[in-house]
Amino acid sequence: MRRLRLPRGTLLVLASHPDDESLGCGGVVAAHCRAGRRAVVAFATDGGAGSPARLRGPRLAELRRAEARAACRVLGAECEFWGLPDGRLARAVGLRARVAEALARLRPAAVLAPGADDPHPDHRALARALARAEGRRRAEWIYEAASAVRPDAAADIGPDLRRKLAALARHRTQERAHGFVEFARRRAQARAILLPGADFAEVFARGGAR
Repeated sequence: MRRLRLPRGTLLVLASHPDDESLGCGGVVAAHCRAGRRAVVAFATDGGAGSPARLRGPRLAELRRAEARAACRVLGAECEFWGLPDGRLARAVGLRARVAEALARLRPAAVLAPGADDPHPDHRALARALARAEGRRRAEWIYEAASAVRPDAAADIGPDLRRKLAALARHRTQERAHGFVEFARRRAQARAILLPGADFAEVFARGGAR
């Protein structure tokens, strides 16, 4: 298994929902920022269709935006919010244009994104928008979000596991509903079997570089 090595420039993380960034690639984002490099997380949807159901809509969206800001502070990343409808990203007007604009504005050296075969329709929609967006050649990697990936590379996140889990814990509404922190810790421990010498790891599949 090859070790993931990101370029030194700006890292763009495309997240369909608040919490995808910390769950899928929080360790790598934290390491990138710890090295003094820039990372920007773009949250495509407002998160208003998540848990708990009694808060769904604008109130939940407001809470999840605050949680996302707190999580990104822990990771050391910047964040931006596109506010598209949660659960209906495939039908959202202007998604591809949003992705293309972010690529042109940030000129990322690398992009981390969900996969086109992920079971969640919002994740698939964001992956397709990235594939169709125009831009300069860049490194693209698919992180594990709602499902596992067939990995092409792995990153040792042992030094940054605490920050990854702390960031994930900032997504309090989703942590109370799903227990993501313990799940993420166990998954990172299991993935470490692919990377000799690592105790915790995140894995990535190669995306389509343009």
